[in-house]
Amino acid sequence: MNEDSHQGIISAFGRSFAKAGVIDARFHRYLKESFDLRQETDYQPMVRLTEERAREVSDWAKEFVAGCRTPCE
Repeated sequence: MNEDSHQGIISAFGRSFAKAGVIDARFHRYLKESFDLRQETDYQPMVRLTEERAREVSDWAKEFVAGCRTPCE
């Protein structure tokens, strides 16, 4: 992967791993939604992240790491 932006890396991840069936497609969705949420909370100060949403995204991160670890071994 040789991409020049965060969005480019996320798209390449989806093409190379999720669409190819190497990992479950939900991990690409988790990555994209997490990045979008990060953009919102960083650049739109009025956007608030609830504790429930933060826990959900934290759970996604744990699943993502576990789900991506196996194909990398």
